[in-house]
Amino acid sequence: MHGGSLRKPQRDKGAAGRFADLPEPVRPALGEPYGILVTGVGGTGVVTIGALLGMAAHLEGKGAPCST
Repeated sequence: MHGGSLRKPQRDKGAAGRFADLPEPVRPALGEPYGILVTGVGGTGVVTIGALLGMAAHLEGKGAPCST
């Protein structure tokens, strides 16, 4: 290769620098309960997402019934 050179590595701005321009999301009003349906193939990811959502609800002091 002729005329080529190594590029200097770009400095990582960190999470704050990369996402500083993003607006805060609008949170919906949660006046009443709602359901979430998680689907997938194999089961491992579905079980993990269910556990994460259940723990998040628990930490917020909300109920999270599980049905299979």
